[in-house]
Amino acid sequence: ETNGGGSASITHAERLAVALEKLGPTYVKFGQALGSRPDVVPSSLAKALSALQDDMTPFDSKVAKEIILRELTGFDGKD
Repeated sequence: ETNGGGSASITHAERLAVALEKLGPTYVKFGQALGSRPDVVPSSLAKALSALQDDMTPFDSKVAKEIILRELTGFDGKD
């Protein structure tokens, strides 16, 4: 399940968690939901995705609200 070489090999599950984090808050939430469901995903994936709940840097709630508004309505908050 590792990338087959090098000292910095990570599992596919860990790679997915990193990718979801890079994709942004919507994808992080998706990963968090999956990570809380070890009955739905393999335990190794649930464990890797649990890092999205435990090891996340704080996210400004004002920025989150702006992103949600923009994604749901197409409105960027500017006139």
